[in-house]
Amino acid sequence: MDTSEQYVKMCDEEEIQGIWNHEQHFLDRPHSYIVDNGRSGWTWLPRQDQLQEMVSERLKKIRIGIDWYFGDQWRMIYYDDPLKHYVIHGGTFEQLWLAFVMKEKFNKIWDGSKWE
Repeated sequence: MDTSEQYVKMCDEEEIQGIWNHEQHFLDRPHSYIVDNGRSGWTWLPRQDQLQEMVSERLKKIRIGIDWYFGDQWRMIYYDDPLKHYVIHGGTFEQLWLAFVMKEKFNKIWDGSKWE
């Protein structure tokens, strides 16, 4: 489970924290990770399976490839159709899947320091 400063920063986003606060079924699961974010209180860190559950319907409609990219990041390439693909990078699988969730559900991309 990624508990790095980077992942905490990525998760400390209104859309993700809103899921933790408002969708009780995530709280009912064992082993939820909640960490002190050092400034505004607590941040929920979704596990990889929780992130995948958020986009489970979308995953049924696309093809995904994941590989190691330039020795320090994971890369996900996913296809809507043979001519259109998207690339997402992440240092850990949790970061990778969080980036996928944010792109698919909220049309936001991580620029290295914030979601845009």
